[in-house]
Amino acid sequence: MGKKLRDHYWIWAHPTNAMHLHVNEAPLSKGVSTISPVDGLEYIGATNLIYIDFIRKFDMYLEGERSRHVPKVGWAIKQDVTVAKLTTVAKQYPNIKIGILDDFFAPSNTTNNFTNYTLEQMAEIRDQLHAAGLEFWVVFYSENVEQFGIEKIRPYLKMFDGVTFWFWDEKDVADFDKHIDLFLRETEGQKRMIGCYLFNFATNAPVDGKLVIEQLEKERQMLKDGTIQGVVLHTNTVFGLKEPFEAVEMCKQWMEEHGDELI
Repeated sequence: MGKKLRDHYWIWAHPTNAMHLHVNEAPLSKGVSTISPVDGLEYIGATNLIYIDFIRKFDMYLEGERSRHVPKVGWAIKQDVTVAKLTTVAKQYPNIKIGILDDFFAPSNTTNNFTNYTLEQMAEIRDQLHAAGLEFWVVFYSENVEQFGIEKIRPYLKMFDGVTFWFWDEKDVADFDKHIDLFLRETEGQKRMIGCYLFNFATNAPVDGKLVIEQLEKERQMLKDGTIQGVVLHTNTVFGLKEPFEAVEMCKQWMEEHGDELI
């Protein structure tokens, strides 16, 4: 990976303005975001993208052209973005490096969480991605352990090359060290990234900017000591509002101050 701090930062990218189209759009009445995933990189100071359909669907080939210059791109496997399609598109765009499963350990995702798969099926998906030169990643939330128990999750978690860890609700950040310690124990030998929400989906409200900075500072040290390989910022659809969210602007300023640090 890159030598600068920002080279390890990703955006969890939704179609432009998708958040404003969400059924619970009231908190986004401050304005309409026109920031695309690729434009979001320059806006926030990150380097890499993970695309995921939300409200709208991406045209994978159109985004492939738009993101040709992006060093590393990932795609969430869901609905129209099948493993077969992802591996096909990746042949044309070799900067696509990751296929990732979102909400894979979430009870709400009843049709596509880990309880719908055998370990043999997981191995087949992983092998297909590996054959196309892609890594197999998954999203893992702090609350998943309480929901299912780590013993049930663990065999599936180990099927992935990499794991992104997220705090679904910002209140859980108060126990950052406890949750991260578990994450590190359960992903020994795997690649790791930590997600950072710039909008609180759990409460449908803006995130506390100070909590974002606390996370970024801790993750910065983890990047420097090699404990994790990346940080994922969520999401371009709250960038560039007429009345900006405090957390977004604080993150932007933090990246301006630290993004070019060598690690």
